[in-house]
Amino acid sequence: MSTAKVYKDIEGNECDIHQMVSREPQWAAARILEGEKAIERSKILEAMLKKKLDLIRCGIEVSYSGDAKENKLYIEAVELIDL
Repeated sequence: MSTAKVYKDIEGNECDIHQMVSREPQWAAARILEGEKAIERSKILEAMLKKKLDLIRCGIEVSYSGDAKENKLYIEAVELIDL
């Protein structure tokens, strides 16, 4: 992980992430908590997206039956929703 980003502490001094964590532990804790919340939101959104894609796939499969599954549009649609 790169530490090239420049931060400024409460006094306006430039520092890297390691110095910032050392100088501003409350800031670091707040950033970690926000990151954890973002990860949880991401997991929820990913699960919701998967459910929606599964529903779309079911709709596509119902729309194309039998030999129609060889249809180019069917193949393209399924490929688009495969993650």
